[in-house]
Amino acid sequence: MTALRRRGFATLTATILLALVGMAMAAWAYSLRLNLERTQDAAAQAQLRHLLAAGAVHAVADPPDQPGQRVVVSTPGELDAELMVTAERVLVDRKVLLIRSRFEDRVGEQRLTIERDGARWVVSEAELLPYRVGE
Repeated sequence: MTALRRRGFATLTATILLALVGMAMAAWAYSLRLNLERTQDAAAQAQLRHLLAAGAVHAVADPPDQPGQRVVVSTPGELDAELMVTAERVLVDRKVLLIRSRFEDRVGEQRLTIERDGARWVVSEAELLPYRVGE
């Protein structure tokens, strides 16, 4: 093998190795970005779950009386959040309520069925609806 051929082979090998390193770095950066987004999404979903739990406590303590009636539940001022309880169906001893929370650009909802147990209301069914983004 002549020196020119060896130099060409070395250049080709170096170019291929640089391309492989570049692809590995791009894959690593993409993976890092996905992990960051997943972590941010998990934090927002956790906040939505906390808001929905607070809404459920409020709904059981003081449920709306009329179908379609909406009750806005106050949230801490430092949160960019909204929390609302809406009566979907109201019977004498049973109510179906929709609890809707919004945090940043995410929305979480749950449907609660509460039933009268003596002088108080208790949750008989709960359905967590899928989270939505961009509302």
